[in-house]
Amino acid sequence: MMSENLVTILIPTYNRINLLKKTYNACKEQTNKNFDLIIVDNGSTDNSQKFLNLVYTRDRMISNLILNPKNIGATLSITNALREVKTPWVTIVCDDDTIEPNFIENSLPVINKTKTGFVATGFNIVDQNGNITLTWSTDQQTMNRDDFLLNFLNGKIQTAGVSGFFFLNEIISKPKDYPKGFLSDTMICVEAGLHNGAEIISGCLYNKLEWSGSESTFSINNTKMYFESLLLFGQDLRKLLNNYKLASNSVQRAKQTQSLKQFFWIVLAPILRNSFLKFKDIKDFYGIINRHDRRYFLHFIFILILFPLINEFSLPLRQKLLSIIRPTKKKAL
Repeated sequence: MMSENLVTILIPTYNRINLLKKTYNACKEQTNKNFDLIIVDNGSTDNSQKFLNLVYTRDRMISNLILNPKNIGATLSITNALREVKTPWVTIVCDDDTIEPNFIENSLPVINKTKTGFVATGFNIVDQNGNITLTWSTDQQTMNRDDFLLNFLNGKIQTAGVSGFFFLNEIISKPKDYPKGFLSDTMICVEAGLHNGAEIISGCLYNKLEWSGSESTFSINNTKMYFESLLLFGQDLRKLLNNYKLASNSVQRAKQTQSLKQFFWIVLAPILRNSFLKFKDIKDFYGIINRHDRRYFLHFIFILILFPLINEFSLPLRQKLLSIIRPTKKKAL
């Protein structure tokens, strides 16, 4: 039986009860409560399931509570929960993110009239003290499929995961066979936008938590894994484009996938900030490029040229310089 509401908020959670409480309370504080709320707990071993059972019976705000008896992995847990959605649209709000009180109120008018499959909103990145470290917002606009693809690939639509965006559930609940890396959330955004374009809502309507340990995310091994996933993402993107009739320049741009500038920010910038390369790492990057996309041999040469600047002896000096010049607050375009 379908719900009378247009949107479902889906909260996936696992062993983060304090963050979960903040996200749940942010849903309770919505100025417009015309939404379904589904929470799926992926086998938490802390007090999350006890808390959820309590609020489920007390507040009557949760439409469906799914308590997995054991951890089945984030992707499968979310995929199973999407089958329980009874509304045309769904937004996945991760348990470490919070939504502004007007998140639903400001989004519903746009969702109600859009013919697209993807609605994105502005957002803030906040640290654990609630301080804003980055803001992404743009003017409200409607994009067709070609405009969406070009803007997305040029970094003008920021999708740091799927959290906080709205999707037609019939699109994202379909079985997927891509990508072969940890960019499945990005691919979901791409497919939703390619369905029939995208709507962009101005203003920052939710907050994403920047973890204090996020610097370690960009270890050399994780950077290599991310880069390999990126190349695989490019292959899967080209595969996906075969299902859509797009302008030739859009397809050509998509098939090029990543530019030298993006390569710098994805691979080299994290190394410059936090770590250094060994000869083994250079060999590994060569292997990744050789296996997946030989167009990146020029980028590999770029790494070789920069090697004297990103070895272990230069790390203390780089960290000292970056601690002086790195801004504490950024504003995205």
